Amino acid sequence: MAEDILSTPTANQLFKQSNTSLSFKEWIEREKEKGVLMKNALLDDVNQGLKAPEEENKGVAKLDIGIPSWVLVSGVVIIISALVYKRYKK
Repeated sequence: MAEDILSTPTANQLFKQSNTSLSFKEWIEREKEKGVLMKNALLDDVNQGLKAPEEENKGVAKLDIGIPSWVLVSGVVIIISALVYKRYKK
């Protein structure tokens, strides 16, 4: 589905190819009623911006709550170490 949208021409390109006597506004309303998929350059830019953070954090495993796993493991190790130290200090 996403590949279909990426390969479809933009609304302006389709309008120029149609050689219609309608205004762009009338033509685009008619096409929307038909259910024709049209690419929107502004939405493509937004989609690219949303994809970038996912690629950036590929190497860091996160829990569902958003905490990187290394932070959780480090915290548990520090707490256990403190408890063991306190226990054997007595």
